[in-house]
Amino acid sequence: MIKPWLDPVIVSKIHFTSTNADLARFITPENLQKCYGGSDPWEYRYTGPVEGENVRMQSEKKDEVHAERNELIQQFELLTAKWASFDPQSPEGRQKAAERRELAQRLGESFWKLDPYVRARTYYHRTGVIDNGVVDYQAAK
Repeated sequence: MIKPWLDPVIVSKIHFTSTNADLARFITPENLQKCYGGSDPWEYRYTGPVEGENVRMQSEKKDEVHAERNELIQQFELLTAKWASFDPQSPEGRQKAAERRELAQRLGESFWKLDPYVRARTYYHRTGVIDNGVVDYQAAK
C-alpha cells in the first residue's frame, strides 16, 4: 500500500517474512533467537524502573550542564560560518575543518553529559544497552 510512495531503492530493502526459514535468510542463526529457529538462547526479561533513577532530572546542575551545551552550540555555529568562508583545500580551510571536527566531538560528548538530566532512564539504560552514548546490543544478554 505504501510502496508507491517510497523510492525504489528503499522498496528493494523491505522484506516481509512469514516463516523462520525466511527470517534466517536475513539474520544469521547466531543472532536469531531460538524461538525463531536460531541458536541465540537470549530471552527478553523486563527490567523495571529503579527508585530514584531519574532524580537527576530535577537537579539544579541540569541548568549548568544545559548552559555549557548551549555555549558549545554557539561556538560550533560561529566556527562553521568561518570554516565555510575558506577554500576547503587551503591551509586555513583545513585548519578550520580540524577545529570544527574537534568541536563537533565535544558537542557530541556534551549531549551524553546532558542526557541524564533531560531524558528518563529506559529498559535500555537499565540493561546497559545504552551507556553514555555507546550502544551495545549484546549487553542485555
